Parts: sequence; structure tokens; C-alpha cells
Amino acid sequence: DAGQLGDALQLLHGLVTTHPGDAEAWQFGGFLALSHPELLDVAVDWTTEAVGNLAGNSDVLAQNAEALLLSGKPALALPLWQQSGVSTASRKAAGILCQLALGEDVRPVETGEEEVSREFIRWYQRILQYGRTDVAVSLNQAMSNLEIALPTAGRVLRTAMAEADQQ
Repeated sequence: DAGQLGDALQLLHGLVTTHPGDAEAWQFGGFLALSHPELLDVAVDWTTEAVGNLAGNSDVLAQNAEALLLSGKPALALPLWQQSGVSTASRKAAGILCQLALGEDVRPVETGEEEVSREFIRWYQRILQYGRTDVAVSLNQAMSNLEIALPTAGRVLRTAMAEADQQ
């Protein structure tokens, strides 16, 4: 419940205040805040503070990028995705999502395109879950670039949009 979540975040805040280099505590706090859309502002503040204390930690950078992306700030999130350095399918997809939302051209993904496409669709769904229709509209406007970079994701989204238009 919300009370227990607040208590957990307060305990973690106390821990990171006395041990600012505790990456696990920062990451767990970020995970808790990011798991609840109503705590997105807390997630942005928490993960930004974590980056201030652990700037070289790729997971902390990725959490901050996630919070910024979900709060509709792809221009701030993109450099953090790029700095995080770990090239998982999810992080690649998030970076591509930011680039497309910003109107940037994206090169086709050749290795692991299907997996990156699946992750892109998951990110797109989260954007909608967090109420970021502004970002979704930008992505919809970049559909031709998406279809070049991630053909599978492009087909899935185009089909979903066509079905939504028919209803």
C-alpha cells in the first residue's frame, strides 16, 4: 500500500543520506518509485540525486533516463541512455524511442531487431500508461523512421493504430 511504500522510501532516503555511495539502496529506491506512476516526480528527483552521487554507475544512469523519459523529457533522457553504456535490447529501444520522439533519424537495427522491437513496444506501452500522449504523438509522426529502424515494431504499431481507427 502507499503508506508502506512511503515508509520504505523514507528508510532508503535515510540510508542514502548516511551512505551516499550505496548503489543498491539508490537503485532500489528508484525501482520502487518507478513502479508507481503516481510517484513519477519522486522517481525523477530520486534518480537525479542518485546520478549526482554515482555518476559512473550505468544502472543509475539508466534509471534516471527511464524516469525522465516517462515524464516526457526525451531530450534529457537520450544522453543518459547513451552514457549508460550497457547495450541491452531495452536500453537500445529506449534510446531509439527518444531519438524518434525528438525527430531524429535512426539507423536500422540489424542485430537483435526482433528483441529490440519487442522492447520498443513495451516502452511505447509504458509511455501511454504514464499518460505521455505528447511523446506517443511524436512517435506516431515518426512512423516511417520507426519502420526503417525497427520494421517489426513499426508493423505492430501501424496495425494497432489502424485497428484503433476502425473502432
